Amino acid sequence: MEDKAAAYGRRQFFKVSWVPLAPAYRAAPVLTFRRFENSRNVDACLTAATVSPYIARMDETEYRESRLCRLLGNPVIYQLVVLLENGGPTTPSGLAKLAGRSVQTVSGHLAKLRALDIVRYDSAGKEVHYWLKHRGETRGLLKALEKIVRAAGNLG
Repeated sequence: MEDKAAAYGRRQFFKVSWVPLAPAYRAAPVLTFRRFENSRNVDACLTAATVSPYIARMDETEYRESRLCRLLGNPVIYQLVVLLENGGPTTPSGLAKLAGRSVQTVSGHLAKLRALDIVRYDSAGKEVHYWLKHRGETRGLLKALEKIVRAAGNLG
């Protein structure tokens, strides 16, 4: 009884550690406590437990592939990628004129493509030129998508 009273009477400090997760996994933090043998110290550990058992695990490459597919699902971004594939280095204002969009919209979409490391850019003064980083691979991806769309159209 004396130990319990002493434990309740004094402040206890816990060392909490966080386990980082890949952004592909949805997880919730779980706080667990461990008491060491023959010790009054309690160790708290913050770990991650998945929220749903139905979440598919994927490695970093698959996650990046899914992010690229998600971006290419946006018609404006797809149009920008096609324009960059057909032309050379272009400014956001040039792409905006070709796509019929505002410069702000094009710049926002280019930032998303830059975050995925799909496009590269070079700034000379106030002018910024964008181009595809992997032009040949992107051309192959666009041709594969075209084949899939044509095959899906022939099924119906």
